[in-house]
Amino acid sequence: MRKFFRASVIGALSAAALILLPANLAHGEEWTDTQGKTFKGTAVEALGPFAVFAEQPTVGRCLPVQALPLAELARFSVAAKNHPPRADDWAEAKSALTAELRGHLEKMQQQKLVPFAVDGRPEPAVVVMVFLNKDAGDTWKLLWGSMEPIGKLAQLPPGFVECIAYGKNYSPSEWLSAIKDAGAPWSLVRIDDEPALTTLGEFVPRKGYRAVAFNRDGVPLFGAFDPDEDAVKEFWKKVAGFVAMLEPANPFSWRSRAYLRTAEKIAAHPGGRVEPELIGHAIRPGSLARTNIRAFDATLKVSVDGIVSEVAGLTSEANISPKLHEAIVTTLKKAVFVPALENGRPVASEFVYRFRDEKPTAP
Repeated sequence: MRKFFRASVIGALSAAALILLPANLAHGEEWTDTQGKTFKGTAVEALGPFAVFAEQPTVGRCLPVQALPLAELARFSVAAKNHPPRADDWAEAKSALTAELRGHLEKMQQQKLVPFAVDGRPEPAVVVMVFLNKDAGDTWKLLWGSMEPIGKLAQLPPGFVECIAYGKNYSPSEWLSAIKDAGAPWSLVRIDDEPALTTLGEFVPRKGYRAVAFNRDGVPLFGAFDPDEDAVKEFWKKVAGFVAMLEPANPFSWRSRAYLRTAEKIAAHPGGRVEPELIGHAIRPGSLARTNIRAFDATLKVSVDGIVSEVAGLTSEANISPKLHEAIVTTLKKAVFVPALENGRPVASEFVYRFRDEKPTAP
């Protein structure tokens, strides 16, 4: 079973992560967060439960969506709606960083560097660049401290995160030797191709070393600069937590996703009636298999905040014991909803929940 995390990164990102940003993205509108603080930036994309901005003058800002009032988040969703969708095939990526990296990556195979063909792999949602510097004496702290966490991230399904090493001040032979010794479980920027990667140009350290997590456009999300061993661990912990929140099946992200969907629906339907929408699976398929309950219906009362306040009319053709009935009701009350809307305002409503767990058939 896949493990999910509450993502300690959330607290760290409640204040913006400010790093250098490509100049072509440094402009934007004024926005106000839930604390009443204002900032200027261009809405880039909703990355899972996070709102990503390219901020003026040369910084990136990544906020949990709930750090923005609904009205501001609705405006954000409109401003970011033309952002290119993540490509199912990285070869067709339209975003600045992921498109630029295509054709310039290598992998270590059998002690040799070979081209890394991204064709057929999903475009990554997050790109983590590890900038190693031969002339920085402590760069080994980042190199060796990144081995184990990158290995764990490499076990995730393709499409969430790609970890890439960039070597500064290395000749091709020195780079090959360094990577051979490390046995690094990452993709690598081809040394001779580095000057062509203009999106990364502002981030390559003149001195020292660093690791930066980007969205696929090259907007920085957070980073670690000349980190010691503890800071390297903290950076990768933040990456793991952030990536975990991008998984739609992660229940810890459902409340934020519902908030974002509410804002999107307000923007798309300023008038009329919109019915509530369930986020995630309240009861997973297969979870009731041992009870012989294959189907049931229930009426859920959904508050203006998308919370289930009451479960009524729980019925099934099979007999549901009082104990199981109580367990199902308790679980359904944990369901997360996008509330119904009336003329762009959340309202209380009812939702008919129909659980169907089809009995598997013999092959």
